[in-house]
Amino acid sequence: MPNSEYEELHKRLKSLQDENDSLKRDVEVFSKDLTADINKELKSFIDYARIGIAILNFNGNPLITNAYLQNLLQYSGKELRRLTFRDFTHPHDVASDSRLYEELVAGLRQEYKVDKRYIRKDGEIVNAKATVSMIFDKYNKKKYILAFVEDVTEQLKIEKKLLSEQALLSRLMEGIPDSIYFKDLQSRFIKVNNAAAKKLGFSYPEELIGKSDADIFGKEHSSEAFNDEQNIIKTQRPLINKEEKEIYQDGKVTWASTTKLPLFDENGKIIGTFGMSRDVTEDKKIYKTQEAVFKVSEAAISIENFDLFYQEIHSIISELMPAENFYIALFDKNKNTIQLAYFVDKYDTLDKIEYNIGKGLTEYVIRTGKAILVDAAKDAELREKGEVELVGEPQAIWMGVPLKIKSETFGVIALQDYENPNAYTYEDMQILIYVSEQIAQVFQRRRAIEEISRYTEELRQLNMTKDKFFSIIAHDLRNPFITILGFSELLLSDFQELTEEEKIYYIEEMQNSANLSHNLLQNLLQWSRSQTGRIDFSPRVINIHNMVMQNFELLKQTAAKKGISLINEVDEVINIEADEDMTDTIFRNLITNAIKFTPDGGSIKINALPEGSMALINVIDSGVGMDEDTKSKLFRLDVNHSSLGTSQEKGTGLGLILCKEFVEKHNGKIWVESSKGEGTTFTFTLPIKC
Repeated sequence: MPNSEYEELHKRLKSLQDENDSLKRDVEVFSKDLTADINKELKSFIDYARIGIAILNFNGNPLITNAYLQNLLQYSGKELRRLTFRDFTHPHDVASDSRLYEELVAGLRQEYKVDKRYIRKDGEIVNAKATVSMIFDKYNKKKYILAFVEDVTEQLKIEKKLLSEQALLSRLMEGIPDSIYFKDLQSRFIKVNNAAAKKLGFSYPEELIGKSDADIFGKEHSSEAFNDEQNIIKTQRPLINKEEKEIYQDGKVTWASTTKLPLFDENGKIIGTFGMSRDVTEDKKIYKTQEAVFKVSEAAISIENFDLFYQEIHSIISELMPAENFYIALFDKNKNTIQLAYFVDKYDTLDKIEYNIGKGLTEYVIRTGKAILVDAAKDAELREKGEVELVGEPQAIWMGVPLKIKSETFGVIALQDYENPNAYTYEDMQILIYVSEQIAQVFQRRRAIEEISRYTEELRQLNMTKDKFFSIIAHDLRNPFITILGFSELLLSDFQELTEEEKIYYIEEMQNSANLSHNLLQNLLQWSRSQTGRIDFSPRVINIHNMVMQNFELLKQTAAKKGISLINEVDEVINIEADEDMTDTIFRNLITNAIKFTPDGGSIKINALPEGSMALINVIDSGVGMDEDTKSKLFRLDVNHSSLGTSQEKGTGLGLILCKEFVEKHNGKIWVESSKGEGTTFTFTLPIKC
């Protein structure tokens, strides 16, 4: 080939290559623009789609969500990314939905559809249909999960309404439960439906034809119904939703809501009446029961006094059923006794409020924990089996229901009638059970309140005990040691310069401080053991006279320094049954306290008298006495009160607190009588030993 042709061919080839490169660049640009446009269109489609769309990772986190889904769930996209679909799925649907999702991730299925419920951010439930499928990349590798969520809440509501209307229509077609009847001008039945015949006690509607209300009901209701129908015929005005009390000839009572209209023939001439009656007996009972429950709850809130609460319960139940003979019995499991908290009876009188558990019907309900309706036959059966014995007057019928907290029976509500064996029915018993459950809840709430109050008081006492303990450690126990350290330092440094009188004075003060510290530590130790429950309690026979003499001997030197006479007036034959260490502490602290507040030359005497099952012991001093304000602060942890004695003796008040605790440990009492300047008498009681 000539060079010129070759060069020409080379030029054309290069030109084509340049054009190809240019075209390639144009294609790349176009591809990018097209991809951007497609992504933009796709994003627009996702955002404005009228269905929820989400792209999730394999853990179930929604990475991308559209506006529709965010609005449906009321979460932002950012909030949803922090959650998994399980977090906003109804708890009852989580397990099944998670299983399907995991199967999808594992490759066991390509997609699944599920009807489920979501929980919106505000807690509302959303019904939805979800279609969930796997997204693959171009290499057919699992990439993401795509979910379409359709809100079907309104659709389900409509479907539910349609189903309800269809069911209603079906029921109407099958047979209206209300009584429908047609009467002639003389108020005689000419046509009735099955429901009317059944309610009025007939097997077939035809049996009622030609009869009137007077053949079925008592005079009061039949006359009222006849007059209403004759008035409708006369005025041609309907009677709408009249509530009627239907009293049958056998005494049975039902309630009905009745609508009656004039009945015309094809010529517009009135030929009788048309009526529809709905039996509302159960509704009446339910309404009365609900009203009773409301009144019980209202009484529980507004009435603090339990006696008034019981009276209100009686009044409420009286509106539901005959309650002329009514009582509430409470069972004390620890004492094995029954307390009649409330009792009203036509014949029986209440000899005592509390009695040991026996074999009456009340005890039978407590033992079994079940409600029971007892007529004469049932009563005879239970007595023959030895389950119960007759208590009080024999009754025609007795009804009792247990009061329970959880499964524990703590009482019984009972009603009885002495004359009418049909006074109560099993329906009445069910009503009483329902009311009793509400009453039991009231008791439970009140018990809880009492428990909280008790725990609060215990906590308050513990805090006061802690404060008192720290106060004694910080101040009262520290002060005697300051005296001892100060005077001992003086003795060591100035011993040669001090006179014999000064040395004796310092030594005596150190001894007094040491004794004070010893007594305080002894009380503190006993009090600490008492508060932590580590103190022994071993009652034994103690002679009071000897106990007093022992403590007088122990404290006679302290009393002698102030010239105080110690007088034991206790009869030598009086013995008590008490813990020796505790009793010794009581006497020692009361005598020490009396010495502290008795001036020089005074006297302290102790006597004791038997009083029933207790010994009444008096510690009497001729001291300075105290006013009412001071007396009110004694025996109290919440008040830091301490007065200096007549010789400037110090104290903490702990001794009297300890006395009170030890006396009460023996089921005794302690109190004080005093007037300013007239001395003081501390009196306490301990169990006497006969």
